[in-house]
Amino acid sequence: INESLVRAAVIRYMKNKAFPSEDIENEIISQKSLAYYWIEGLDSLYEEYDNHRDKYPDMQSFYPHIKDYFEEVAQNIIQMRDDFYSKAPSVVEVSPYIDQQNKVSPSIEYIDVRLSSPVKKEAGVVWLVVKQGGEDAFASVRLKSDDTVRFNLKLLPDTDYHFHIRGF
Repeated sequence: INESLVRAAVIRYMKNKAFPSEDIENEIISQKSLAYYWIEGLDSLYEEYDNHRDKYPDMQSFYPHIKDYFEEVAQNIIQMRDDFYSKAPSVVEVSPYIDQQNKVSPSIEYIDVRLSSPVKKEAGVVWLVVKQGGEDAFASVRLKSDDTVRFNLKLLPDTDYHFHIRGF
């Protein structure tokens, strides 16, 4: 709960300090992609707290509302997750194609992931997880085009790799 409160406080701070709405939306998307699907509702609670400080002089006096909110979240978490991912773009193409291959050349310098809709670079929510042993095997990430993310790699010969894409 405490980590959620901190993350929602960042969004509340951005709103209170009049950050551009696109930056705020990107932060919300980023938090949801990290499985904080309830972040907007928690931000709404912070807004209620801010607007009724006469009624709630400190966070402790408001905490029962937060507790109730998380009880509701616990009942709806699967639906919240499904709603979030139903809006996510899907992977259209991975180039070069390496799925289910036992021998991948260490000379591969990048993997391009093309998505079904444009990706927001600022949201920072597309990750490629390439592991060699327990270590990350990619050097950098950049937006190649509106719908394609390029992951520059550093592969080693005779090494097992695991490739996962998460977020959007």
